[in-house]
Amino acid sequence: MVGTRGLLGYGAAAVALCATYALLPTGPVRSAVFVVASLVGAAAVLRGAVLPRAVLPRTGRRASAGRAGWVLVAAAVLSWGLGDLVYQVYAELLDRDPYPSPADALYLLAYPLFAAGLVVHLRRRARGAEPAALLDVAVVVVGLALPCWVAVVEPVLRAEHASSLAQAVSIAYPLGDVLLLGLLVPLLGLPGGRATSTRLLGASLGLMLVADVLYSSLSASTDVVEGAVNVVYMASYLTAGAAALHPSATGDPAPVTSRPSAVPGRRRAAALAAALLVAPGVLALELVGGAPLSGWAVVVAAAAMALLVVARLHRATAQVSSAARERESLVARVAHQASHDALTGLPSRTRSLAALEVALHSQHHQHSQDHRPSQHAHPRVDDRLVGLLRVDLDRFTQVNDRYGPGVGDEVLRGAADRLRALVRADDHVGRLGADEFLVVLGRRTALELREVADLVVVALSAPLPAGDRDVAVGVSVGAALACGRGTTADSLLADGGVALARAKEGGRGRAVVVDTDLRRELEEQAAVEAALVHGLAAGELVLRYQPVHELAGGAVTGYEALVRWERPGVGLVPPDLFIPVAERSDLVCDLDRWVLEEATRQMAAWTAADPDAFAGRHVAVNLSGRHLARRVVVDHVAGALERSGLDPHQLVVEITETVLVDASTAGEHLAALRALGVRASIDDFGTGYTSVAQLRQLPADALKVDRSFVSGTAADTGLLALVVQAGQAVGLRVVAEGVEHVGQLAQLRALGCDEAQGYLLARPLAPEQVPGHGPAAVPLVPLQPQPVQEPTGAAAAAAAGAAGALPAPGRGGAGARRRGLT
Repeated sequence: MVGTRGLLGYGAAAVALCATYALLPTGPVRSAVFVVASLVGAAAVLRGAVLPRAVLPRTGRRASAGRAGWVLVAAAVLSWGLGDLVYQVYAELLDRDPYPSPADALYLLAYPLFAAGLVVHLRRRARGAEPAALLDVAVVVVGLALPCWVAVVEPVLRAEHASSLAQAVSIAYPLGDVLLLGLLVPLLGLPGGRATSTRLLGASLGLMLVADVLYSSLSASTDVVEGAVNVVYMASYLTAGAAALHPSATGDPAPVTSRPSAVPGRRRAAALAAALLVAPGVLALELVGGAPLSGWAVVVAAAAMALLVVARLHRATAQVSSAARERESLVARVAHQASHDALTGLPSRTRSLAALEVALHSQHHQHSQDHRPSQHAHPRVDDRLVGLLRVDLDRFTQVNDRYGPGVGDEVLRGAADRLRALVRADDHVGRLGADEFLVVLGRRTALELREVADLVVVALSAPLPAGDRDVAVGVSVGAALACGRGTTADSLLADGGVALARAKEGGRGRAVVVDTDLRRELEEQAAVEAALVHGLAAGELVLRYQPVHELAGGAVTGYEALVRWERPGVGLVPPDLFIPVAERSDLVCDLDRWVLEEATRQMAAWTAADPDAFAGRHVAVNLSGRHLARRVVVDHVAGALERSGLDPHQLVVEITETVLVDASTAGEHLAALRALGVRASIDDFGTGYTSVAQLRQLPADALKVDRSFVSGTAADTGLLALVVQAGQAVGLRVVAEGVEHVGQLAQLRALGCDEAQGYLLARPLAPEQVPGHGPAAVPLVPLQPQPVQEPTGAAAAAAAGAAGALPAPGRGGAGARRRGLT
């Protein structure tokens, strides 16, 4: 292509050449101008064909194909130009005017070259559209050929002085032009086909057709062929050059790989209608003008047009039918993709729930049929019901983190294949979520449901192949059986979810089936949860504060806030009855937030009333894993501190070590709390996954050793000593909980433990009882020593020299503890 200025310059030169030719008298100079115009047009097309290789980046085969088309067009225009040169040599130098001559051979050679260029462009732009394109070409060719036949061919054939060869050559020119215009029509209808360069190319061919028709008509009746006709030829050559030089000629649009619609649009429909009217139109003009009728030509053309139009419409109808079938197939594929998991090929959650609904509906209908009154049979009770399994891979997150998502995908596909192989053909296996599957079982008994659930555990506990390795993930299964007509898909899915949660709480790698006892327990828990929600709003919950003592001197260093529920009409509800219920839902976050608000408010009040005694003490609040996993926990803690005015250093948040493993965001949120000035303590240490070697990486300020180490055997005593030493070695204060006997206290002092709490030292106190301690240390001498199992070895020697303890507690010990909230 050239720039706008260069294109305007080329246009001005073309107009100047045409005007110069028209103004010059007949002679060698005028003939030379005619030849120059044809050669300039050829050079311009060739320039436009070659230029993109130098100025555009390499675009591959499509760009080469585009250049090839323009090179063929350039060769055609050059052939016309050379024909003009030969013709002028004969006319001016040899003073001869043979017809046909070698010039005619060059003229006619241009037509197949030009046609080949148009075909290259057509194939490049629309692969697979050739049948429809050829029909369009045929319609246009026949539509234009009839007027040309009547206006040019018949007069030529009636010329008695012309030879057969001369007649054939004279006929070939307009018919060749008609063929080229026919090839251009489908190109104009394709995407990008109506670009300026294509329009200019069409104008060039139209001018060529006009010039050839005028030449043939005039040559058949007179010897005058110069003047205006040659100007039209020149305009045709120069317009072809402008088409190749225009910027749109170098565009290389991606080919339309999908088949274009064969259904005629408005323009094509109008063209088809116009083509059908050509034959009657020609006949009408001959009748009006009194010219001889071209009967057979009109008949043949009309019949050909009718057949072509019928073929075109048949093609359109066939493609419409094909498109409808493809659309139906596409809709089916899209529906399948929308309702199935792309990774495993299993039905999606929505599809699986729909399958569960269908199974339950079928069960209810069959149940009605089975219990319909009959004269010949007694109603029977069918104990085979729809069953459901919720299958969750236990360690899938760790597999993804360790080996990458590719291995994780292989594990999911392997698990899906094993599940498919385990169930019957009429059962349904789907994917509920990331690593959870749903199995809907046809009518099964409770025993059969248990057997299938156990088989799933065994099958998926075996290592799964993933690439070049076998990966063990383990599985937990929650199973539920529809219990009657009132069972819905949502309720059965919820039952399976509860059973799955129980399976995970019980240590994973197991199956739990929802039975009558579990349903009753769930109902009771639902009632407790509803009452707890009401109690939290009604102010039925209270806090008790258990002192934490420094073992070296006995001073109180802080308090652990323990929640209690004084339920009206019931009395004191044991913590192990309502805290686990709260932990299974978001209610535990509301409970945590209430404890935070109340504990910080109370500690701030004590500090304000007796700053000498309480400024150095802290209050410890337990945070659930569900709460700590959410970013809002930082806002809750910061808000409680701001509203109470408590020094952040006086607040300690206690979490279990398993929370840092199970919740990926817990460590980040805990770090944000410590950045506020809040201290952190790892509660129940020793019961989770953390090893002593990992203590340095824990985001904490203190360790609270689980009571099992304090009240354990001699082997546990050795572990206790190791934990105390390791914790202090990395700068953590070590707190022992559950101290209930004098021997335990003596042992802790001998081991150098920093702090302790338990019924031996103090029971949880009501807020009004706490200030009575004052700042003084509490004597560690028991008033009524309790018999204990004496430690042996070094621990026994240390205990022998230890001081006594506080008054002994009553029976019952410290009671149940859940995540430190009791």
